[in-house]
Amino acid sequence: MSVMASKPMISIAASLPEDINGDGTVNMSDVILIASHFNTMAGNANYDIKCDVNRDNAVNMSDVILIAAKFNIVYTPYPTSTPTMKLSPTPTQTAKPSPTAYSNS
Repeated sequence: MSVMASKPMISIAASLPEDINGDGTVNMSDVILIASHFNTMAGNANYDIKCDVNRDNAVNMSDVILIAAKFNIVYTPYPTSTPTMKLSPTPTQTAKPSPTAYSNS
């Protein structure tokens, strides 16, 4: 039996708290991270705020459900710097006079 990975369903430009490892995709890597911190609370040695997706000070099923809702979403993080463009002058063409079809002679 072979299992084929499905392609990401949607691409958005934003930051997603469900993307715990920050790789741009909500996937099994994020599920594994949340599982390693599951059932911890703020103040516990193993608690990681990145895994507390809803920020209720506990890593629990509420966070897993939020990840499941965004599973397979790919996002493009906002750029950290603004690209700059160098503009160079564009040469302009001058109109050439057209020959006249008749003359006044």
